[in-house]
Amino acid sequence: MTRVKVLEWNVNNRDTKSELPEWVGKEIANKNPDIFCLVEWRDNGVNMERIEKALGEDYSIEAYDGAEYDNEQGPVEKNEDEKTRQSNGILIGVRKELFEIISIGNAKYHQLKKVDGKWHPTGDESKQKPNEPDWLDLVLQLKSTKELIDLLGFKVRITENSNEKSDLLSRQGQLNFLISTDSEKIELRPEKEVKKQILLGDLNYGQHNDEYREKSKQYNWSTIKELVWKNHYFNKQNDKRFYTPNGTSYKAKTLDWIITKDVKTIETSDYNQLDWSFGKHNKKHPYVNGYFVPEGYFIRTNPGYPDHAILTQEIELDY
Repeated sequence: MTRVKVLEWNVNNRDTKSELPEWVGKEIANKNPDIFCLVEWRDNGVNMERIEKALGEDYSIEAYDGAEYDNEQGPVEKNEDEKTRQSNGILIGVRKELFEIISIGNAKYHQLKKVDGKWHPTGDESKQKPNEPDWLDLVLQLKSTKELIDLLGFKVRITENSNEKSDLLSRQGQLNFLISTDSEKIELRPEKEVKKQILLGDLNYGQHNDEYREKSKQYNWSTIKELVWKNHYFNKQNDKRFYTPNGTSYKAKTLDWIITKDVKTIETSDYNQLDWSFGKHNKKHPYVNGYFVPEGYFIRTNPGYPDHAILTQEIELDY
């Protein structure tokens, strides 16, 4: 039985000039995950150095810093010429003694090729499409069994009109891009027949969003679950492979999730948690934006300071 500990964390690094605090890497190391995924990731020459200093000895780490959108297509940060916008990146680390990386793709380059031990783009940069979330896809080989596992870190985007029907349907399309068996993303991956999948990320949606049921009957939390069921990620009766631990991951909401296929979430594990204790590093003063969580911590929201809970979850691969 192969059990693996996974960690997902939205580190709120939406500004390329922001430096992540040094304690971010230490908090991850203290959780001792076998796989970790950071969303809203950007490197500015310092951030990757800090992550690799804290974790690089034990983990293979891959990342990309976001891709361009046409300005009319969506959210996030405007470039200086305002013709395009820059999306958020993703970083993933996997424990070297457990996994070997077989292939890599992401929203910016779609597919990378390994040359002399390093991964390089196989083509020019690609603009993300309206139905395409931020994503980084690693096909892993479990060294003990040689079995392949598709590991996907993601962030579903929202627009400035986040409560409008068009935005809600956009989010549905982005999730469909990630999990549909006939998605164009599948065609971007050389290993198309990988059965085991682990998706870690920020859906920008949760069960709290069912108030949209009347406003947009085409998109609510029930619609999300139905989409996951139809693509065989879990069944309605008793097999929960669409999961987040009890608690909240952003303010009073649950936005961060793990979705698996042919991989079992171990719901009784003590490792499972939405943890806010990193808030001990933050100090509240009148000129700092943020909010308090029920656990008593002050969470800063200015870019560069993580503003989501750390999601940790134990899973079983031999399933």
